[in-house]
Amino acid sequence: RIPMPLSVTRSRSGDTLRLRVTDNGIGMRPEALAVLQRTLHAEVTPEQEIQHIGLHNTVKRLFLQYGEQAQVRIQSRYRFGTSITISIPVVSDNQ
Repeated sequence: RIPMPLSVTRSRSGDTLRLRVTDNGIGMRPEALAVLQRTLHAEVTPEQEIQHIGLHNTVKRLFLQYGEQAQVRIQSRYRFGTSITISIPVVSDNQ
């Protein structure tokens, strides 16, 4: 497999902006993905958080900024890569 740099795309649907980051790395096994998805929105111990500190920090900040309007979706297939989609409301300069 030829390594691919990250692919970052954006799209807008109505008042929602979607950012998707995709790679073709090793991906995650289903069990690891399930644990990650459970811990993203839960209070975790510092030991748990340090495994995915950047992702946990980003999700916390998104929810602080946008509340329940923020969404983070992670899809991964072992040996095929991972895709993370962030959806946030579009905010105009006037707001």
